[in-house]
Amino acid sequence: MLKRKPAGPCFTPHISGADIMSTRINLHFIEAILSELSDDEEYLLTRLMGWVVFKTARGWSIPMDAIIDTGAHTSILPKSIWKVIRTKKTGSFDIQGISSKKECRVPCGVGQITAQFIDELGNTSKELKITAFLALTDEVPLIIGFKDILSEFKACFNQKKDIAFLEEI
Repeated sequence: MLKRKPAGPCFTPHISGADIMSTRINLHFIEAILSELSDDEEYLLTRLMGWVVFKTARGWSIPMDAIIDTGAHTSILPKSIWKVIRTKKTGSFDIQGISSKKECRVPCGVGQITAQFIDELGNTSKELKITAFLALTDEVPLIIGFKDILSEFKACFNQKKDIAFLEEI
């Protein structure tokens, strides 16, 4: 069961008094009940989400709902996305999470992409050049990590107050 709900702490990169805030892009939360984690109780998984579009040969992609993961260094794109957008490949890499097992690794290319954040009110960020892992499979979600993002945006989220946004700095 997924439910849209905007969300926690304010993550702010180094900002001096001379920096000017500009466009605010609203984010939202989804929640999923994961009953398989416990026999006794339901576990509520909450994810911070945002709409992103990618530069293609003909303009921009359709908006895609991406996980905004401040704990992920680098963004990850499934194969079906990066194959149809403008991508400048720069290398390859196997990514892995907390498991060091070889079968848990995901082979990826590494590349530069161009993206923009958008929201339901029509707010649009400036174009961003992002370094991303280009998964060789569609078995991964679309994840926007903090590399190349938190240097350009202040990220604020407060689930209790139903507020989440990125703000250009």
